[in-house]
Amino acid sequence: MKQFKTLPGLYLEAFNKGVFTNKSVCYSSEFKPHYLRLDSIRKEKKRISKLNKLVFEKLKIGDTVTVPFGGNNKADKADKINLWVYSAFSDSHSKTDFDFIIECVVVSKKTKDSNLTLKVIHCDFDGHRALLRNKEIKNNEVFDYNMSYHKLLYSIK
Repeated sequence: MKQFKTLPGLYLEAFNKGVFTNKSVCYSSEFKPHYLRLDSIRKEKKRISKLNKLVFEKLKIGDTVTVPFGGNNKADKADKINLWVYSAFSDSHSKTDFDFIIECVVVSKKTKDSNLTLKVIHCDFDGHRALLRNKEIKNNEVFDYNMSYHKLLYSIK
């Protein structure tokens, strides 16, 4: 509601910058919160958070995990691919839903913030350099990965 109330001011600002030709809006708007939808989203987020916490607790140092990444499939002029992590709450679950899959081994765990330190054991970027937060990801590279926020593909046995 707070953001919704700012819309008339934003419209006027856009008009003053020449984005719109009419000073007044040519539509009517009404704020209708979708409480049922928001409630179901909160419940799903809570369910996924509990599942991630359970998986984090079961992970042991030395376990192999699969980490999905998105990335620009075409390397830029510097022959590098910029990777991004998937949200733990994304709907994707199959390895085919992601641009890149990296197999890693758990090197350490920090229980306080569900943070893993992972060592890459297998990755394939078609001969390109892949960067995650400006750090090259390649075999034997070590990086931190927060399970509270980022997606991890796993199966509980």
